[in-house]
Amino acid sequence: MVPSLILWLTFSPENVTCTLILLACVMAFCQGGSLITWMMVTDCADELRWKTKKNAAGIASSTLTFSNKFGSALGAFVLGGVLDLIGYLPGAQAQTAGTLHGLLILMVLTPVCGQLLSLFSMIFYTLNKKNHQAICMKLLGDGE
Repeated sequence: MVPSLILWLTFSPENVTCTLILLACVMAFCQGGSLITWMMVTDCADELRWKTKKNAAGIASSTLTFSNKFGSALGAFVLGGVLDLIGYLPGAQAQTAGTLHGLLILMVLTPVCGQLLSLFSMIFYTLNKKNHQAICMKLLGDGE
């Protein structure tokens, strides 16, 4: 979120190099959230196997893959509508000031809001390293 907020505060259409560097930082740091999601799925699959004695790692993984694909499709549809709404003209040499402001909101504030929602949802994730290690030890002790 930090590079996004710096970009929001310092954005200038004339300062292309700074904008590109900050956008690269935003993209690089966003990948960590995706990695954490996949790690959480495997941890939850271990907990489910411990509670139910059934291995659901495959269905958990495929459900996350499906939700990622569905979210990407829905996001592309919504993005197309929003780009039309802000007056984006593909292939134009220059965009209006309103369009540039709309693009800045799309590229900076929208991901920050999503990241804040993700952080908020972590309140409900009670599995931690200590709990997970105990679950793994119990699974090993059960011969699974």
